[in-house]
Amino acid sequence: MGGEIHFENVYTDMSCFPLANQTIQKNMKEFFLEMTEKDCWYRHMRNKIIFGTDWYLTLLTPGKAPYHSFCESFYNICKEANDANETFWFRFSLVNPATFYGLDNHEMLAKMNLALKGANANEALRTNGLKRMLNIKTQVDQIKKELSKVS
Repeated sequence: MGGEIHFENVYTDMSCFPLANQTIQKNMKEFFLEMTEKDCWYRHMRNKIIFGTDWYLTLLTPGKAPYHSFCESFYNICKEANDANETFWFRFSLVNPATFYGLDNHEMLAKMNLALKGANANEALRTNGLKRMLNIKTQVDQIKKELSKVS
């Protein structure tokens, strides 16, 4: 396959779209459905789509829904796009955002912890937060392993 360009650190967040719009829902379902095909030239985008960081932009659009309903709408779009194993939902809402933000990078988390310590952040909160964050890599790796079995 020629012509495709892959940018390692480029992601797109689908949560900025007003999911109450039927045309957007239809286009998203078609896009996701095409990504399930083995010969889809942009299949790699499954690892570059995130959901959840731009949701607040929907507050500016007519017909805005509460966040929970908004997430359910996106989940349903993923399911309706022939995603019986929920791989898109887990990729887009958990695995890809953790990778994008570097939450699976222990070295970066250690540097953040030191910066917070230098800023006199509450030690108990900082320490407990770091412990939880350090578990993310293991959790993401487990999910990635499971996703590789079904996709």
